[in-house]
Amino acid sequence: HSSGKDLFHSVSIERQRVKSASNNMPLLVSLNRSLLAPYAVRSIIRTMSLLVNEPKYSFLKELGIEEDNKGVYNGKWIGNGEVLTSICPSNKRPIARVTQGSMEDYDSCIKASQEAWQVWVDMTAPARGEIVRQIGEALRAKLIPLGKLVSLEMGKIVPEGVGEVQEYVDICDYAVGLSR
Repeated sequence: HSSGKDLFHSVSIERQRVKSASNNMPLLVSLNRSLLAPYAVRSIIRTMSLLVNEPKYSFLKELGIEEDNKGVYNGKWIGNGEVLTSICPSNKRPIARVTQGSMEDYDSCIKASQEAWQVWVDMTAPARGEIVRQIGEALRAKLIPLGKLVSLEMGKIVPEGVGEVQEYVDICDYAVGLSR
């Protein structure tokens, strides 16, 4: 079948008589779509090729995106929770997988951010401005690949995705000006 929706229509068998292999006794099988659907979708997605591996989407690798990625940052990338597959809304194909954070991961992230905040507030405005300038430069250096990523994940046209990233760059530039 061409899509998950078609698969669910083909699984419209609500009750079907099948014979048990062990004793040839009829066995009534009920397929409940509402219970099976999430598992069927996950199964379909696992077997589809990921866009991150296709040459057309090589910009994903340029951004450090792999088949499997960690989704929480606390000074390093971590993630010990459920695996989420990012789906492109325009072609319904899986992009890559992200391991979400567990409660412990999020707690470590909050702790790390609180520690970083203590360092940040003790810095002078020009020193903070320099860090924001570097963030803006890093975004500017990856403007097109980041814009393509926004486009891919949000189903937008590429110029809109690039425009969103450019807004972040502009905000960084503005903040640098305020820090002087």
